[in-house]
Amino acid sequence: MVFNMNLVVLGLLAMVVLISTNGVASMNLHEISSISDKTVNVVGDKCSKLSIEISQNMTGLIGGIPEHSVVIANTCVSDCVISNIHVACGKFSSAILINPTTFKRLEYNDCLVNNGQPLSGGAVISFKYANTFPYELSVSNAIVTKNGGERIDEIIRDHIDPISKQVLVIWSDDCAFAERDVGEEDKAYLRKRDGVIRNKTIEVDLVSSFPRLFGPEAAKQILDAIKEYFTV
Repeated sequence: MVFNMNLVVLGLLAMVVLISTNGVASMNLHEISSISDKTVNVVGDKCSKLSIEISQNMTGLIGGIPEHSVVIANTCVSDCVISNIHVACGKFSSAILINPTTFKRLEYNDCLVNNGQPLSGGAVISFKYANTFPYELSVSNAIVTKNGGERIDEIIRDHIDPISKQVLVIWSDDCAFAERDVGEEDKAYLRKRDGVIRNKTIEVDLVSSFPRLFGPEAAKQILDAIKEYFTV
């Protein structure tokens, strides 16, 4: 029970920290030279990660190495905004430099588009890479919202915050401050055990999952705050 509640509390704390990162929750799309204002043909009014289309073709040779041009487009209607777009990309690498804010590999088979920033409906982002063979690129994950919908800080305030308070009350009453008859030796063991669980939860579980959930920059801010709070 203590272990499970600790995980819940850590997750809730991460959400609370996210509220305070004003630049993350309300960040607008920065102007990037590779983003086109040209509107593409929309395919419907139901937005999902399937609304992101990726196309590529060989455009020539650079030093004898084939150059490939990649176009990533949000084909949804104009009020559809898709962010944190992750692409399955295998061992993606390039013999020429790619602007990391446009497309970068985070780890094996996981590349991030537009630095996690949103692509509005009809927006296009493009880049070129050089490799002997083209890589198979497909969208693996993305977050879909609509203009005029609830912002993330509003969702946290109106939905997550009330639930988190209830969870914290249950945790404090039933776990943290509940009366127990525990000897000093058992107390020392439990403190050591809880410390190991807490540290491993942060170092292994959260460090590996938060970049996928919030993007690398937001994840770093959240993890730094959690580590500071728990003195990891």
